Amino acid sequence: MSKEIIGMGLDSRPPILVIGEYKQWKVRMENFLDYIDENLMKSIRDGPICPTSKDRHYTTIPQRAQAAIDKRALTLLTMALPNDMFARVDSCKDARAMWLGIEQQMQGGGKALESQKENAMNAYESFVAREGESLTSTYDRLNSCVNDLRRLGVEKNRYEVNVKFLKRLNKLWQSVTISIQVSQNLGQLELHDLFSMMLPHEESLFGKTGKVSDPPSLALMTNNGPNFHQSSSSHDNYTIEEPVVLDDGLTEEEMYHLENSFALMAKFRGNPQ
Repeated sequence: MSKEIIGMGLDSRPPILVIGEYKQWKVRMENFLDYIDENLMKSIRDGPICPTSKDRHYTTIPQRAQAAIDKRALTLLTMALPNDMFARVDSCKDARAMWLGIEQQMQGGGKALESQKENAMNAYESFVAREGESLTSTYDRLNSCVNDLRRLGVEKNRYEVNVKFLKRLNKLWQSVTISIQVSQNLGQLELHDLFSMMLPHEESLFGKTGKVSDPPSLALMTNNGPNFHQSSSSHDNYTIEEPVVLDDGLTEEEMYHLENSFALMAKFRGNPQ
């Protein structure tokens, strides 16, 4: 059986815990148990039923039914553990105690969780697109940062995440990002919607070979932007001279990006995809 099948689990077999992948396993295990019987996770969360009779037997039909659910939850949980992990928690007598024991083993105590949260926050706050990185790769990494925070109980709103995505991209995206910030409601867009909106412009900016190309709105403006030197046969490359600062504090390059952004706004409003 492949590792992928072991990780995902089958209808009758729970996903196997892989050391180092506890967070993913926990989500899959919860979904698996809820799929089998929603009472199984309830048993793990609430703990097993306690016998009321003096002889420790379950005397009523509901008690016996709940006891069977508790036993099944424990059985499925033990089936999901590799031998080395099971050896650490095999003394647990019920599913709740074993579930908490696994969590303690994999995540540590309160200080360990706080350290994980701090590391995840630092990764999110310092997030920036890497040099030469594709838009898809940048999007995937930011999604991963946001998902890590969500697992640790930290939720970032749409507007904050979308603004971070736009502002941490390569400078060559400036015309596109300004246009989107002005023309779109970033508080209502999901990150994947924003990514889908921007992806078609990547080839216009960088070309199929990854070379820097003219801004996508250049055709709407003029063939000769400020401070650009172009060859007579191709617009694939350009070089930027030393920026000239205008009286209003903007460089000519920044003014050029701003003008291009207004041209792009019309495109996004008319056809946002």
